[in-house]
Amino acid sequence: MDESVLLLALSRMLDEKLQPIHCRLEGLEQTAAQLTAAAAGMSGELSALAEGQAEIRDGVNALLGWADEVAAAVKVPLRPAN
Repeated sequence: MDESVLLLALSRMLDEKLQPIHCRLEGLEQTAAQLTAAAAGMSGELSALAEGQAEIRDGVNALLGWADEVAAAVKVPLRPAN
């Protein structure tokens, strides 16, 4: 048999044997891309939550300041927050 024919046959056999591995790797690449996209989405959501939390904190601090002023004027003791 000619050497080039043997090499071609060997190459085809290797391609056939490696095909399931290629399919699995493609699936893993797709899954990794989906996970990356999901992580990017979560990052945006976390940023929005941090902004909302800052707004709530500012509101609570304003209310606490107002409560301190009112408590001094009305003489109603407020329990300290733990």
